[in-house]
This record gives sequence, C-alpha cells and structure tokens, in this order.
Amino acid sequence: MDKSPHQTDDKGNAARSMRPKGIISLADLVTLQAMAENPEQQRLLAQAIGYEYRPLEPEKEGYVSLEGGHLNVDKELSQIEVVKSVRSPIQHWYVQSYRGKERTPEPKSKDSTPVGVEKSPNVSLPPAIRPEINPGLMQGWLDRLLKVSLRGQQIDLLKVVDSLSKNKPLRGWPLTTRVQDVQELVVVLDFHDHLAPLLNELRLLNKRLYQFLGAQGRLLIALADHTPPTALLQSAYSRMLPEQSRVLLLSDMGANGDDRLMYQWQSLVTELKKEGHSVRVFSPCPLPVSTAQVVKEDETVILSAAANEQRVLALVCAMAFCHYPTTSTLRYLRQQLPRSNPADELSVWNHGDAKVSSGQWELHRDKRKQYRTSFSGLPKHLKDPLLKALNQWQLTLCDETRGIEAGLMYEYGLRDTPPPAEWFRALIQRSEPYDPNLLTLGDTVLYYAMELLCELNRLKQSTDHRPLFERAQPIARNARLPLPLEPQGGNGQTLCFNQKKNALAIDESPLGVGCIHQTAIDLMDEVTRKPLVAGGQFESSPLVLCNEQRRITLDRLEKPRWAQSLGRDEHGLVAIHEGGGMYQLVEAGPDRQDASWHCIKCPSWCSESGVDAFGLYASLDVSGVLQTFRWIPHGAFLMGSPEGEYARGEDEVQHSVRLTQGVWLADTACTQALWQAVTGENPSHFSHASDAQDRPVEQVSWADCQRMLEQFNQKVPGVNLRLPTEAEWEYACRAGTTTPFSFGENITTAQVNFYGGNPYRDGEKGIFREETVTVKSLPANSWGLYQMHGNVLEWCSDWYHAGYENEEPENPKGPDTGADRDLRGGSWFGIGRDVRSACRFRYSPDYRDDCTGLRLARGELPQAKSSQAQVVSDEAVAEQAERVPQREAASWFERLIKRNK
Repeated sequence: MDKSPHQTDDKGNAARSMRPKGIISLADLVTLQAMAENPEQQRLLAQAIGYEYRPLEPEKEGYVSLEGGHLNVDKELSQIEVVKSVRSPIQHWYVQSYRGKERTPEPKSKDSTPVGVEKSPNVSLPPAIRPEINPGLMQGWLDRLLKVSLRGQQIDLLKVVDSLSKNKPLRGWPLTTRVQDVQELVVVLDFHDHLAPLLNELRLLNKRLYQFLGAQGRLLIALADHTPPTALLQSAYSRMLPEQSRVLLLSDMGANGDDRLMYQWQSLVTELKKEGHSVRVFSPCPLPVSTAQVVKEDETVILSAAANEQRVLALVCAMAFCHYPTTSTLRYLRQQLPRSNPADELSVWNHGDAKVSSGQWELHRDKRKQYRTSFSGLPKHLKDPLLKALNQWQLTLCDETRGIEAGLMYEYGLRDTPPPAEWFRALIQRSEPYDPNLLTLGDTVLYYAMELLCELNRLKQSTDHRPLFERAQPIARNARLPLPLEPQGGNGQTLCFNQKKNALAIDESPLGVGCIHQTAIDLMDEVTRKPLVAGGQFESSPLVLCNEQRRITLDRLEKPRWAQSLGRDEHGLVAIHEGGGMYQLVEAGPDRQDASWHCIKCPSWCSESGVDAFGLYASLDVSGVLQTFRWIPHGAFLMGSPEGEYARGEDEVQHSVRLTQGVWLADTACTQALWQAVTGENPSHFSHASDAQDRPVEQVSWADCQRMLEQFNQKVPGVNLRLPTEAEWEYACRAGTTTPFSFGENITTAQVNFYGGNPYRDGEKGIFREETVTVKSLPANSWGLYQMHGNVLEWCSDWYHAGYENEEPENPKGPDTGADRDLRGGSWFGIGRDVRSACRFRYSPDYRDDCTGLRLARGELPQAKSSQAQVVSDEAVAEQAERVPQREAASWFERLIKRNK
C-alpha cells in the first residue's frame, strides 16, 4: 500500500500506513496481467504472488427502461446504452438548462453546478437576535418575587424616635421587619398560543427559578393552549399546593387573549387569595385595567411598556411581505425598529387581521394587498430599518422562499430588479409530483406560494419566469385569479444531437437512444456565433446554443458518487443505487429551466426518495413522523486529529481509515416526536417546550437506544436500523474536510449550539442557549447532515478504546468488549473544544442525561475485508521473503499468517 499524502508523523513528515505493506502494488498487478497471454497464465501468476485468480463475471445483457415505471430487463441491447467502461468512465451529455430568451454569457457560478455534483445551498447564517432579558434585570425581578417581609421580635427604635419627634402618641411598640427568601414557590407557566413570541423569555425566567430553588422548592404547573386557568382550582394540582404558599403566574393575564380568558385569570387570583395564598405576576406586557382590582401594583413585574400603534402597523406591513413568517421572523424585524418593545411583538402576533396556525403567522387574504401597499407610506424612521431587515432576512432563506418574498417586494416597488429565475427552481420541482388541477389537496403551503405568484404582474412579463407561471396557471384558473401569460414557442426544422462516445454530433435525424436533444435549426453556438449545421461535432463542454428567443446549455455528466451504475434509455439518463432505488434525469426543456433527478423507484424500506443539492436522500414515515436519511458513499479519510490541532485529546490518535460500504445516515438527531412514535414515551428533559417535538430526544442511554431500535425494526420490517460506528460518524461529520470542524477552522453559535461563553481557540464569544434547539434550526454540513456538532451527544455502536488500539484499517467497529460506549459531537452544554469533529466521549451503556441522544443509521454493520484462506507452502513463503526488503519482511510474514488463518 502506498504512503498516504495526508498521514504525517510527529515531525510533519509523511508516515507509513498502519496496514501491513507488501511489495506488490496495483501497477505490478496490471503489468503482470498484461504479460499473461491466457487465463491459465494469469492463474499461475496470481498463485505465485499469493493471490487467488477469479475470472470476471459476464456482464448482464440488459439495463433499465421506463415503461409505466417498471423494470424491463428483457430489453434488447441495441436499444439500451450500457456503461461498461471502468478505466475511462463515459461522460453523458444532457440538457442542463433551458432559458426562454437570449442572455449574455455569465461566469459559471455555484448555481450552475451540473446536476449530480454535490454542492452547498446558497443560504447565509441566521441574523443575530438579541435576548429580551439580561441577567441584571432578571436578578432584580427575582429579588422582588422571591423575598417576603416578616415581623421581627425587636422594637424598631427608628420608628419610635420618628413618632415622638412628630408628637404622635404611641399606641404600641413598633417592631422591626426582616426580609426572608421564599422557600417554596408554585410557578404557573402560561403556554397559550397568543404568548408564543415571548414563551422563551418566560421559560428562561422559570429556569432561573429552578436554579435558585431546586426541584424540591418549586412546583411547576404548565397551562397548555385551550386550557382555562380556572381548571387549576378543580385539578389535582390544587390539592398539592402547600398552605399559604406563594404562587407566581408567568402570564399576561389574558391581556392579548379574549375577554373570557382575562376574567378566568382574575377568578383564579381571587380564589387563590381567598385560600390564603400570596400571588405574584410576571407579565411580558402591561396587564388589563380590570385586573388591577385583584392584582396590586406591588405584586406585579412588567417586562415592557404598552405597545405603540404606529410601530405595530409598520411591523404588520413588513410581515405582509414574508412567506409564512414565524416568531423568529417577527422578533428579528421588531428588534430593528427604534424604541420597540415586546408588547409590540405580542400585538402583531395577535393582530385582528391575521391568523396563527402551527406557529406560522398569516394575514387574511382580503387584507394582504392593503398592508403591502401601506408599507411605502410609512414614516422614514420606520420604513428604512424594516426594508433593510427584510433584505437581510431573505439571505437566510432557501431560494424557493427567497424568490417569493423578493417577487412580492419587486411587485410593490420595494426592489429595483426582479429576483433571478433560478430562485424559483425548487418551487417548480416541488410542484411536479402533483396534478396542478388537484394541487389544493396535496400541499397547502405550495398552493399558497403559487397563489402569491399569480399576484406578481410585473414578473409575468419576463420570459425567464415563464416556466414558473405555467405551473401556476391551473391554480390561478381554479382560484379565479388573473391568468399568467401563455407560453410562447418556436417552430421550424430540427436538428438532432447524438452522443458518439464522449463527443456530440449533429445529424438531421435521431439515431435512437443516443439522441440527446432536438432543436430548431436557427440556433447558433454562443461562443463562435456560427449557425448550427448537420455534420458538426463538439467535444468540449458545456455547449451553449442560442437565438433571439432561447438559450440552451448542453453539458456532460459523470456518474454521481451515490450511483452504482449509470446508463441511458429512450427517456434519458437513468442511475441505479445499490439499495435498489432508480432515478431518472429529467432534462431541461421548454417546460422546465434546469435538469433534475427524479425518483422512479424508491428503495423498498422508505416511502420517498430523491436527489437534491446535497445528494441522495430517502425518507421514512413512522406514524406521521418523517425521518430523512442521507446516503453517505464509501471512502477513505484520516480519523482522529493531527498533533497540531488545538485542544486535541490524547485518545484522538490520527490514522487512516477506509470505509468500503456506504451507509444511510439520518440527516438529524432522533427527534422527540420520532422516539415517542416508536416507543410511546418521551424521556426528554426539554419535553415541555412548544417546539419540543422537533428537538432531539435526550436523557437516553445506550441501552435505551438499543431497545428503541429493536422496537423500530419490529414496527417497520426491513428497515434494519442501528447506531453508526464511530468511524462512520466521524467520516460523515467531516464531510470531506480535515479542519477541526466541518465548517472550517472555527465555529460560531450561529452555526453550532454550544456554550458560546467558552469558544474554541481565539473564536468570538457567543450566546449560551442553555437548552437544545430544533434539529434543523442551524446550518447543515456540505453532505446535508444537521448539527453533527453540538446540540446533543450522539451514541455510537462501538465500545470505547483509547488511542484506537489495534484499530482495523478497513471498516473498524471497535473492540468486542469494554466498559464504556463511544459518544460523539458534543452538546449544548459543551465548550468549543468539545464539539470538534475528532472529539471523543465515553459513558457506561446505562448512563443518561439531558445531553445524550442518538442518530439513526441503516444497514448491517460494515465487515472488514478478508481474503479467503489459502494454503501456502514453506518454500513459497521463503521465496517471497527473499524478494522483500529486510525492513518489510516482518509485515509480509504477518500478512501471510493472517491470510492462512
């Protein structure tokens, strides 16, 4: 085996591989094979050097075709082009893009990456959102909420002197008072939907209370949405309240709800005081006026002043340009306004002209145009910061959503140029599986997006956007909206582009399966500006053809990394994955601007599969919970960390590892929703959050994971899930990188959920969220895997072994026994060094806390390759040893002994 260019010793020099090394290289084997004139001579040569000769199996006569979506392996070979070359893979020509009008040539950008080449999405990091509560304010509030005044036993001399100086008679001796901390506290946390924008602030205050009082001194009662506050008086909680206890209500007391809810809160306070309880209220906004009758001013803590009508109107106008905005969108826009406060946020969220569903805010249909038109008339001190904030927020969105929002701003004159047509590519692809006439029954979010497009009259005039409006046309007709422009097409003679080997030839008639494209004769080569004629041939790529109406790009594509084989039938290129999935390359044309892969046969174990910017994916539906898996192709990498890496551990010895099998790996950590769908329970510490179902499950041990996997495999036969090996996990986490993190040399809290107060090396300090976040709320690595760094530690299947002792160079699985199991990735509680790609953790299999979770993998554990047993005589061993240099003789004998065993 040759030296690895990436493996170095202590001095930085190239080091030898850890595997036994012989004198026979791949080049030697090829040379010997070429010297042999027949299979018998090849067999003798292989036996002489200690190998087993195996003749090549005959290739199957046939490939795949598309006839009603089924396999047809009996197709004649003349109709199918089969990829057989190994030494020089065939590059297939295909129509990469199709534009409706001529454009000047542009430099090739990330958006023009050929289909099948993996790339990262063009999405910026989320903008920073400031916390509403700082530690200083919180400490002051806690002092007011957790202190109680008691009458002492000593005479208050200061009051006596003050009374005598004012010539007031003493009717009794005044006693001193003393302040004492509350020992027990009942916390009622309001989880009603109208408080959704500020629930995190209420949770943070509750968490601080837990830190001050502990689990024994705090009784937490959470009021779910649609639960009346007065229900606490009849529930089991009322019997659990200690006598004359202090009750803290974390609520707005119905200020942003309906009148019935407000009266119920007032009734609850009245009844609690009748029973002798002391009531305190922490509200994110001013309380209703009528509540002052039951809650005194000295019994309340208010987070912010009253809402301002002008700021609320400005925020509603800005939210009207957002596609399904959430609480995060509202918080970011509100914080860009001068002198805004949380009460403005609550007023917008509960605005009478909007509705909230599943955590998303939406204006009523008949009010949208009114508020979008009003945005231009806002005062300059409100309009300018909001316009800047909208543009900045769009940078964090996917192209699909960004195109819709930018199109709305262009329609109402808030943007000078229309959004690029490429931004709508994902929207077109998303709409393709549906019948346009029945789209309202398939995907309501997609229907809403298409409905918005029909309002964009200015975009309808652009031929670049015509394919998008062709998809939106049936929806506009069903909704009785103005119809987009009808598509235009050209006629005339056609020429055919046929692939001959790796070149592209122009003929007057198609030659069969090799026909790549048929086009009008008036097209010309954009580079040479010469018209196309029959008999021409092109070898360099890409080839751009254009005239006054169209611009077509033809390019070449090698076999994707995820594909086992690639070929062409009468419908175009077809790729087959080793798991049984089949994918058709749907090339660009008048009805679509860019080529894309479409699944025509899913692997048997999943419900959906496809190819996106990250590569191949497959999704599994379990009781309504969807888990997506990414295909991680086989490959080699350097496992562990180099000696020069900052804060590396002693057990991170760097060594070369080769994975000979790909693996399906979940793109996120296992969520609480998925764990509950499989096991029927949720052990998570952060299970009370409003978005808990999308957060990772934690407080699970390695043994818990094994029981869950067993139930999962029984629930979904054939899925064959397991935990990834430690090598598979690090290989996927690195995603081809050699830096400490898959994001580079350092990270920020906008990329990773960790303790930002102690960053890595000289990194910038960030926030400390003190809890997990939803599994897709932070950017994915370049292979489409979310939060491999931070959030929760993820169990691996291996037993821990320090320094990777006796590690197999291929498909390592760890030792057979041990005391601790491996965990990887770091957590929300860890510091910067703990979330590196190479950082290792170990716990006993029954250990669990609020930092331990898991990520699912699919398939059998990879097996290390081993050659078949072969009897080798002592004379043959000695003869081979004489040909080996003395320094390598030991490793040569070790390899022969292992093979004979």
